[in-house]
Amino acid sequence: MGFVEILFVIVLCRIVGYTSVTNIDVSRVVVDQMMERYRDKPTLQWQQMNVCSLDFPDETFDVVVDKGTIDSILCGEGSTANCAKMCGEISRVLKPNGCYVIISYGVPDNRLNY
Repeated sequence: MGFVEILFVIVLCRIVGYTSVTNIDVSRVVVDQMMERYRDKPTLQWQQMNVCSLDFPDETFDVVVDKGTIDSILCGEGSTANCAKMCGEISRVLKPNGCYVIISYGVPDNRLNY
């Protein structure tokens, strides 16, 4: 997490009132590093997980924030199919009227198709 992400978490927790923020990454190394770096932030939870196959029940989250994940998936092999899986999983875990926030380097015309 960088400075912008921490500010976003502060807004979610202090202003909006969320009491926990769940973070996932496919890399065990990254998850371990983030758990260590933010061990003093009990509102942050870290799990190793593939966004194309989420281990969460349906309708778990009010908000899903994607910071560069769609960009990474679209640069890989099988990008269109993997992006569809990711979007399907995100849709599944969002509560009704939930919000999916995408932070991407791609221009909207190249991302909105997904």
